[in-house]
Amino acid sequence: MVTDSFPDLLALYMRRIRASASGVATEIGLSREAVNNWRNGISAPNHRSRDKLVACTRYLRLTESEANRLLSAAGFAPEFPLQA
Repeated sequence: MVTDSFPDLLALYMRRIRASASGVATEIGLSREAVNNWRNGISAPNHRSRDKLVACTRYLRLTESEANRLLSAAGFAPEFPLQA
């Protein structure tokens, strides 16, 4: 069972599309090291990097539910409203 820890979810979603830290970093405007630190649990996105994380969800082609799950695991409010 997949946990909802931010590093685990990010790693899972990156593996699914075979995205490298370098590729993600280039797309969202961060360093490769920053993305690797997120993925390895060394650091987490802070309030100033929410937009970068939202860009990351788009690059990883996440569904609305997956994007909300990743944002929630990082401590942010959902990007997409819940479907009724």
